[in-house]
Amino acid sequence: MRAHILLQSATGNTRLVAKRAAQRLSTFGIECTIQDIARDQELPELTAIDLLGVACPVMYFRPAFAMTEFLDRLPKGAPDSAPPVFLLATAGGEPGAHFTMLKEQLSHKGYRVVGARWLPAPDSWPPLRRWFDPFEMLEGLARFWLKILGEPFYLRLAAGVVWPRATGPVAADLDALDGFVNHLAVSLTSGAPLYEASVPQGTPPFPFVGQYVTREEMSQYTSPRADARLCIRCGTCVKVCPSDCVSLDENAGRPTFGDGCTACWACYNNCPTRAISGWLAPFGVGQYSGPSETHRNLFRDL
Repeated sequence: MRAHILLQSATGNTRLVAKRAAQRLSTFGIECTIQDIARDQELPELTAIDLLGVACPVMYFRPAFAMTEFLDRLPKGAPDSAPPVFLLATAGGEPGAHFTMLKEQLSHKGYRVVGARWLPAPDSWPPLRRWFDPFEMLEGLARFWLKILGEPFYLRLAAGVVWPRATGPVAADLDALDGFVNHLAVSLTSGAPLYEASVPQGTPPFPFVGQYVTREEMSQYTSPRADARLCIRCGTCVKVCPSDCVSLDENAGRPTFGDGCTACWACYNNCPTRAISGWLAPFGVGQYSGPSETHRNLFRDL
């Protein structure tokens, strides 16, 4: 049996979740491949797939535009040929309309969504990291005392007040992900039907916000800019952009950003010289250059 996961990951957090799911499926004898849509835009051969996964981060309370635009290109499904679909995501504390919008989009094309799971990842949004940079010492103290008390996580200061789930991922999150994927694998290998299932709902009013935020608004929120004095023209920003809207301008000596920007912050977070700035995030301030120590420790067996 074969599973295939369509992946968009701006900083590596969602990639870890997808790799964990693939690892769990493989323990049941299910071959699972992962397709990074930022590098490979070719549509998969769905007739050869028994289970399809869609994994992307929540961005401004909705699915990443790069993923929804890729899914728009999928062929219409049929009850006897379309593989069941499961959804995976990372979010800074609130999925908003993410899963609802993906399920509606896939259902409209004839695909059956059989479940969804998300893990918290509050550290990857540069404006939030910038706001909390002055509190690193307080966070370190909070983390220390909560570990002493037996809790392997700490609340993000103000964000944790607004969204109680705005914490780093913990072992219970990984256990829930494993249980979710194990259920899919057992059903698939035993021949039991995978029925359409409900998906996690966001907390009002965030689903409403996610439903109506536009690509143009998201691009405006990020507004990436590059400093030619810092740019070494390595092309990293071009490679990681899932929307293919970054190009190197030889005359200007720096990258330029086209109209297709989807505010994923991948260029900002992955720039090796911190030559890119954005909304509420000056050059390199709040950069998240890969899975955090918390994420790496949690997924250390990958």
